[in-house]
Amino acid sequence: MHMDDLAWQASNFGGLAPRTVDLLLEHGHLGLVIQAAVGRGEWFCAEGAVEELCRAGEFERALKVMEPFVATGWPAALWAKADILLRSGRPQEALDLVRPDTAGGTSKAECHDFARLLAKAGRIDEAVDLLVPHIDGWWTLSVLVEVTEGQDRDEQVLELIAPHADSRWDGPQLIEGARCVCRVLDRAGRHVGSHRGGTGAGRPRRRRSDLPSAYRGRSSC
Repeated sequence: MHMDDLAWQASNFGGLAPRTVDLLLEHGHLGLVIQAAVGRGEWFCAEGAVEELCRAGEFERALKVMEPFVATGWPAALWAKADILLRSGRPQEALDLVRPDTAGGTSKAECHDFARLLAKAGRIDEAVDLLVPHIDGWWTLSVLVEVTEGQDRDEQVLELIAPHADSRWDGPQLIEGARCVCRVLDRAGRHVGSHRGGTGAGRPRRRRSDLPSAYRGRSSC
């Protein structure tokens, strides 16, 4: 088993396809799927078996299935193991396993993934703190909106967005950013009145004053 082969499988649906794995599991062939994962290095078998085992609360078995893949050093396998640890009630171990390098060199995608993991572990403040330095486009903003869903952080998110939206974003980024802002406004309940034309009675309309100035008049809300 080698990480290059695993990456190829994941990118090209090599080996047993996910649908085939799902069918095997649906018909009770978990043992066969585990055997293919561990014995033949079938990544989609490993993913399917781990999910099935975690649903059944068999986290130690799930970790054993994933361990040969983790041993290759392939990042996707490390994140899969972190998810198992988190689901088994071991959040600190999960976070320590995939914590970004504080010395630098961490990609934006890795920061986003770690922020999501922090949120799943209930560490919302840390997730927000990790994302704030990277709010230079809609991608990070969308992750910030995602991880703060239902966490009573909507006003904080709007305050964090405003300076970036007003000074840095234009074109497609402005449109995507506006959609993220609208999502936060909706869940924060910051709207009044009804839509024009008498249609959609009872559906509230957002106040333009709730939007950062860059969005006013051009929002897709």
